Formats: sequence, structure tokens, C-alpha cells
Amino acid sequence: MQTKTKTRSQELTAALATATAELEESQSRLGEAITDGDEAGAEGARADVARLRSLIEELEAARPIALRREREAAQAEAEKARRERERAQNRNRKARLAQAKRVDDAMRKLGAEYEKLLALDTGGTGSDAGRVIRRARYSARGAFAHFAPALSRVLEVPVIPAMHRRPLVESERGLITEFAEVEGE
Repeated sequence: MQTKTKTRSQELTAALATATAELEESQSRLGEAITDGDEAGAEGARADVARLRSLIEELEAARPIALRREREAAQAEAEKARRERERAQNRNRKARLAQAKRVDDAMRKLGAEYEKLLALDTGGTGSDAGRVIRRARYSARGAFAHFAPALSRVLEVPVIPAMHRRPLVESERGLITEFAEVEGE
């Protein structure tokens, strides 16, 4: 079984309580000795009362000092813990900033590549071109939900059913018809 160690102020408080109780007993013995006319008993009780009063005075002087030191030690420990938390937060901040830069670069590249995809001629005209554009938008959301579901939720991309979450290349494959090569042309 583990016992808690008392702080110095707790030890001083306990000693003060004990000395105060002993002082009351010694004063009672002194009063009885004086009442009974026992001069030898009164001398011993006087010495005990004087000793205990001196001890109580010393303990009362020491207790606030012990409390102040304990408070200062606790504050120093709290300050040390705060500095360690700040160092950890700074390390985390540096890592987050580096990762955010990589995400920025990836989004910049993604945006440029998607613009290139949009610039390609679909070969459709009129309503077919509109269908392709609408379908491409839906396909992009599906690919985004497939490859980056956490980012998709953060950006509040409209919810895409799981069956439509797939790579963009799969959606594009079904969107634009591939015509057979005619030989001899």
C-alpha cells in the first residue's frame, strides 16, 4: 500500500495542533499544581508551558514560510509544464504548417490538372455537351469523395452515394463513347 508523503506545511500544521493540545494540558496541570500548593509540580508545568509556547510561536512563524515555498514550487512546476506544452504546440504548429503547404501544392496541381481536363473537347454538341459538363461535375465530386472523404466533408461537398464514389477515370470512361477505329481511313 502506498502512503502519501506529507508536505512540510502539513507536518508543521500537525505539530502545531499537537503542541497546542499539549499546551492546554500543561496549563491545566499548572493550574492544579498551584491550587494544590505543589511548588515542584508547578515549576515543571511552568517549564512545559514556556517550552510549548515557544514551540508554538516557532511553528506559527515557520508554517507560512513552508506554505509559500510549496506554492512557489507548485507554480514553478506549473510553469515548467506550461513551457513544455508550448514547445509541443510549436512542434505541432510547424508540422501542421509544413503539411498545409504540401496540401496547398497538391490542390494547386489538382486544380491545374482539372482545368486541363475541362479544356479537352468532349466532341458533344448542344444538349450532349451540357450532359457531359453536368456529368463531369458529378464525377469530380464522386472522385473527391472517393480519394479525399475527410476533405470532402470539411468542404461540405454534397453527399455522394457510396456506389458513385469512384476514381474520375472510371466515370470519364463511361461518360464519353469510344468509337471503333475504322481501318483504311
